[in-house]
This record gives sequence, structure tokens and C-alpha cells, in this order.
Amino acid sequence: MANVAGGGTGAAPPPEFRHTDGELPHYTGNVPASGTAGGGGGGGGGGGGGGGTAPTSSSSTSSGIDYDGPGKDYNDADPNARFLGIGGHPEVWKDSTTGQMFVVYFAEGVEPPVPLLYEVPDEKTLQAFFGEGKDIVYDRTATTAEMEQTGSVRFGTSDNLDDSEGDPWLGFLDRVERLKEVSPWVEDDEILALIGGAYLEGRELEEWELKTTDWWQDHNDAERDWLSLSLGDPASASRKIQDDQLYLTNLFEKIGAEGNDPSIINWMANKFTTGSWSEAYTIEQVEAITSGWGTVDSDFQSWLDGSGFDSATSEQNFTEVKDLWNKWLGPAYPPSDGDVAEWASTIRNTADGKDALVEMLKGQRLALYSEYQNPELSYQDIAGPWKNLAFNTWGETVDETTDMFQEIVRANDYTQASATLRREGLKQDNGKVWTDATQALRQGVGNVRRAI
Repeated sequence: MANVAGGGTGAAPPPEFRHTDGELPHYTGNVPASGTAGGGGGGGGGGGGGGGTAPTSSSSTSSGIDYDGPGKDYNDADPNARFLGIGGHPEVWKDSTTGQMFVVYFAEGVEPPVPLLYEVPDEKTLQAFFGEGKDIVYDRTATTAEMEQTGSVRFGTSDNLDDSEGDPWLGFLDRVERLKEVSPWVEDDEILALIGGAYLEGRELEEWELKTTDWWQDHNDAERDWLSLSLGDPASASRKIQDDQLYLTNLFEKIGAEGNDPSIINWMANKFTTGSWSEAYTIEQVEAITSGWGTVDSDFQSWLDGSGFDSATSEQNFTEVKDLWNKWLGPAYPPSDGDVAEWASTIRNTADGKDALVEMLKGQRLALYSEYQNPELSYQDIAGPWKNLAFNTWGETVDETTDMFQEIVRANDYTQASATLRREGLKQDNGKVWTDATQALRQGVGNVRRAI
């Protein structure tokens, strides 16, 4: 590995280390944008010197970005939020090269402030932030190259933003805390200083710099490889996390221990991913916790004791998450295994975990079935009458995941639904539909004869 994304030795670290919530950092450009490059790192006891003046926040002529100043607020109900559905007072940028839209917050405490980019998936989503009928106004428009000059950091998508959180930068420390499981080196001040320093200098971190740290000297080859991969190739690192979780799941299943708590699997997989546990030791720990053969790792046992883990309670949490998901979103939109694991853990470990899940599902239900604006109506409330109609028409339970049934639910029209079910029943050679149609035809012919 020649270079890894991150820090250097000659500049002071930023106030906090920037990390995406749930994934590893992805740097899109250099800091500073123009005329502000920090001096090079000094050797030995000498510090780096130099550095220009920072561009002002109200103009970006030096970076080539059109900027007309702070935009107006679009959320009249909440003075703490500029837009609808997301907190804080972010800007809206557009990449004129690719057409990609961004919600942009800023990391304060760094001069110039570092833009934190959240991709907006489509114009419909962006329109919702402004409000129906409002014009979409971009605070900044720039080419891809010009945006890279701002030193922006991609933090994820706008789907990750929570309107109750306010400015997501304020929740940064909590995100770093959660990332310690898969990035244990974020707790090492020496490495953070290297990463932050080189980031502010607008250069990549050299592997030789990492090798000078006590952390590098005190950890094994697997742990050092994980550090290098995490910083140098975030996409591959994320895939490795997923692959190792699947590997642990398969280990449990091979010995007949299916359905184990995903939080246990994730904890063990993180140890394996980060290099703390070798493959042989990981297998040994799977056997120890499932069969009682061998000794459970002391750190693992401490975690188990501290989490108050109980297998029966855990299974109830998984079932509860799946049941609530089915109630509010239905079988056409099932949760992923990751969703079940995350929310089961939340319900188990927080007093309001279930309420938080229900509120999230209510919001998704409104988005998926926007024809029904009462937020208290679950999918089952909405779909119940149409399932009954389908059963009475076909004499069997309808597959709720089909496009046909989903269209019936969304249309909310009895006459249209009846006609659709009869037509599809005839296409599928449904016995009850054919019988009912034949009887109706015979009755109609009989009525005509009697009339004559």
C-alpha cells in the first residue's frame, strides 16, 4: 500500500475526526479549497509552516463555485430547521457535471469549515425538503472538479438524516463512539493526529507514518492490515465487514446453532474483522458459546454479562421487530436481517426502543402508501378489507407482494378492485372465479328467456 486516505504529522488534528455514520470515511477532495494549504510537516522537533488565507463563507470565487449567500428558510413551523424533514440549517448544492444533488452541513472549528455532503437520491426527495409547490433553489452549483476543491467529505445520503437530530455534526462524537467496534484505532490519539493533520494539509497519509506510531508497533499483522484497508479502501473495508458477519453466521449454522442473536454474531465478527481474533480462535469461541467446549474469551464474557443477554428474551425481540414491520409495512417490504438485528438490540437495550421503531415505521408507511394520510393507519389496517375481498372472490389467500394486489391497495376503489380480481382470477384459471362467472352467465341467460 503506497498511500492511505487520512492524516499527516505536520498539522494539528481537527477538533473531531470525521466519520460517516455506519461506514468508513470517504474523502472527496483536498482541504483547503484555495490559498489555504497548510505548511508541510516539520521533521524532528520542527513544526510545519506556511498556509494562506481562507476564503470567506459568503463567496467562493477562488474555488469557482457560484454562491449567492445564505438562502432563506422554508420551514415556518420550526425555527431550528431550515427545511422540512431534516434538522439544522444546511445548504443545498448541485454538481453540474453529474446532476447529483446534496444536502450540505459544515464542520465548524476548521478554517475554512469542511462541507459534509449527504447525497439526495432524487428531485422528488429534494422537493419534499422545500415543500410542495415551492421552487427548488440551490445555494451552490459547481462542477465535480470545483466541488472537490472545497475539501468536502461525503457522509452518506439524505436518508441517513434525522429531523429530530438537528445539525448532524452535533451528533458526530456519538457516531465515532459507535465506530470504535470496527475501527478501534479511532481511540488512539496519535493515529487521529496523523489522519487529521494530513487531511487538513490536503494530502494522503503515508504508510511509513503509521509505522512510527506506538499503536502500529503494539498490534499484530492482521490488525495493521485492517487499519490500512480501513483508511485506504473504505469500500473494500465495508464489504469485508459484511463478509465476516456472514462468515460468523455460517459458522453458527454449521453446528446447528441457527437463529443466534445477531448482536453476538456482530460482536464476534468485529473481533475477527479487526484482527483481534484469528480464524482459529474465532471458531473456538463459536464452539465455546454454543456447546460449552473450551473457555469463553474474557472480554467476550464481560460483554455478554454487561449486555444482560438472554437468548429467550433476544428471540422475543427479533419476533417483535418482524411482527411490527409486517403490521406497518406488510410482506411486500420486509426488514433485512440487519434491520432486525439493529432494532432487536435497540428494543432490548433502550426503554423507548419499541416506540422509536414504531415511529420510524409510521413514517415509512406514509411514504410507501401516501394515498392514506392518517399516520395511525397501519398497512394491515389499510390492506385488511382488500385481503377479505380477494379471499371472497378467489376462495383463497391472495399474495400480498404481487403488483396486482399492491395496486388494489393503493387505488382504494371497490369497483376497480372487484373487476381486477375477477379478471386476474380468470387468467389464472381460479376455480371459484370460473364457477361464479359461469353461474352468473347462466342466471343472466335464464332471466333473458323468462323476459321473452
